[in-house]
Amino acid sequence: MAIRKTSMLALLLLLVGLTVGAMAQDKPLSKVDVFTGYAWHNPGGSVNGIDIPSIPAGIGTSSTWYLSKNWGLTFDSGVHWRERTRIYTAQFGPTYRFGNYNGIIPFVHVLGGLHYQSISGLDGSSAFGFTGGGGLDMVTKWDRINLRLIEADYLWADHHYTGASATANSGPRIRTGIVWNFGTFEPPVQPSASCNAQPSEVFEGEPVALTASGSNFNPKHDLAYTWDGQGVKINGSGANVNVDTKGMAPGSYPVKVMVRDTKSSKAFAGCTASFSVKAPRPPQVSCSASPNVVMTGDSSTIRANGSSPDGRPLSYSYRASAGTISGSGAGATLSTRGVQPGRVNVDCMVSDDRNLTASDSTSVTVQNPPPPPPPPAKPKASLFNTIKFKKNSARVDNQAKAILDDMALRMQRDADARASIVGKSVKGESKTLAGQRAVNAKAYLTKEKGIDPARIDVRSAQEGGDTTADLWHVPAGATADTTGTDPVKEMKSKMKSKK
Repeated sequence: MAIRKTSMLALLLLLVGLTVGAMAQDKPLSKVDVFTGYAWHNPGGSVNGIDIPSIPAGIGTSSTWYLSKNWGLTFDSGVHWRERTRIYTAQFGPTYRFGNYNGIIPFVHVLGGLHYQSISGLDGSSAFGFTGGGGLDMVTKWDRINLRLIEADYLWADHHYTGASATANSGPRIRTGIVWNFGTFEPPVQPSASCNAQPSEVFEGEPVALTASGSNFNPKHDLAYTWDGQGVKINGSGANVNVDTKGMAPGSYPVKVMVRDTKSSKAFAGCTASFSVKAPRPPQVSCSASPNVVMTGDSSTIRANGSSPDGRPLSYSYRASAGTISGSGAGATLSTRGVQPGRVNVDCMVSDDRNLTASDSTSVTVQNPPPPPPPPAKPKASLFNTIKFKKNSARVDNQAKAILDDMALRMQRDADARASIVGKSVKGESKTLAGQRAVNAKAYLTKEKGIDPARIDVRSAQEGGDTTADLWHVPAGATADTTGTDPVKEMKSKMKSKK
């Protein structure tokens, strides 16, 4: 019956422990455990032929000092009592615990020491006692408390009572209770490694520097570095190496490194650094000509606007279908000397230091020079107006004077112009009347209007006309048409006009 009650209690504690300890599986192991709890014991044996019954009432305590995560020294004590029987133990011995297995800590121990037993009616007996067994502790979420789900031991002792037959006690003991924790064995920090690649993106042929470092290794020990990468050529050894990317295809390249303690095969860590080889991009260029239309023999400036998406240095070259082109860099000059009229095609080429190229073209139209402008037209004399005279008269009347006033104003505005006055007559009039009419008109211009006489030429038309005088305006450089006219001797005409 007592065993059944003890088993039920242990099962109850197990369920409670599973509930409160489910979130504490990673709690570190303690350095000191102090147990207090209930104990059931069946000492076995007999005295004077009477069996010693099981003892359901008991208290057990123990203190374990762990010298490492697993090994410890335990001092154990307990007391069990019944109506006629008392048992006391005080023992010492090693304990081994197996570690934390998902919140359960199994342990075993071997103890030896005092075993005292007192039976009513007999003197008490002290003997050497031996205890061997183990148990299961449940980890809880509380820092200083675990639950001892069960501790199952076997106790042995040999007692001799005065006046009674000898007895050898040997029987099981079951305990359960609380384990108080003090101090911890922190789990050792595992070595780690970190690594990186600089730069993380390169073009084929550019170097990559790989660097690795280890942490949580023994600082007194040297470290060894082992680098490995598929399709990667690694130069150097140790924590810092280089990658030669010449000939590598575009893509991503992971490189692994293993860092090891040269004096401990258990201390190692690894990491991976990755870099990418970018696909090269060709340069770009645009070509233009200024001016794009020239005369044969003239020049045009060619401009090449080149750029590299990858920031590579560029070089320029040019080619023309006719003429000569010279220059380097982003500008060149096309000479069209000796080029026939038509279109000249110009190619602009650009290349980077990886021999990737690009080209563009433009054109220049070559034309013959325009013909020279015609010489300026020679100025011509023009008929300004005509004044009328009465028959057989050379008198300048008011109507004629108005016309001569306009003629005078024209000559004043055009100081370099000249005038030609051609007098006319009809058949039956005096042969000198035509000349007199021209002379009288000139006289009005010179005397009344102040025109220089040297600027006015007077002539007479041949027979066959009318009773008028034509006023011709003769610009500088022009010549009056004298066809069918004769110069007038002004003095003779004046004398005749007086008659």
